[in-house]
Amino acid sequence: MKAKDPLVRKSDLNSLQRGFTKKLNNHKLELNKKIEDTKQELIGKLATKQELNEKIDATKQELMEKLATKQEVREQIEAAKQELIAKLASKEELQEVKNDLEIVVRQVTINTGKIETLEIKVSVLQVDVAEIKHELKEFKESTNEKLDLVLQGIDRVMGRFERSEIEKAAGEHTFRRHENRLEDHEARISKLEDTVAESA
Repeated sequence: MKAKDPLVRKSDLNSLQRGFTKKLNNHKLELNKKIEDTKQELIGKLATKQELNEKIDATKQELMEKLATKQEVREQIEAAKQELIAKLASKEELQEVKNDLEIVVRQVTINTGKIETLEIKVSVLQVDVAEIKHELKEFKESTNEKLDLVLQGIDRVMGRFERSEIEKAAGEHTFRRHENRLEDHEARISKLEDTVAESA
């Protein structure tokens, strides 16, 4: 009875194991690359805290340059009063100044409304930034959980593969031991037959 060559089958199995391990490593590298690409894409799209603060400061500075302050308005009104007093303005002139002052008051009211609107927009922007940070944190946690599941699956597959390898090696050892015993028994039987034939 001729035994099968266990080395050939083992080499095939080792080759299969190397190919499987290589595929697993490639999948792991692809997954890590996708995670890194997604992270870089999010970082590229989201404004940093410093950029938001700079934009808010620039907007405030621009508004301060364009809008009159309360002090400036008071100074303009006081200057107009002094000018009127100095010139002893007529009723018509006083009415014109009054109209001008009303326009200034309306402009101040409009500008105040704009400032309040800007403050609301800034608050909304801060809320949006907080939501984006929260979503990014959830995405990171979800990605880590999925990666852990993938790695656990790989570990389970490799564990099964190693157990199968051990069981196969044990089976081949048992098979070779039985093969040797059978050959030994055949040799003994052959000797007994030869002995019987010679004595006859």
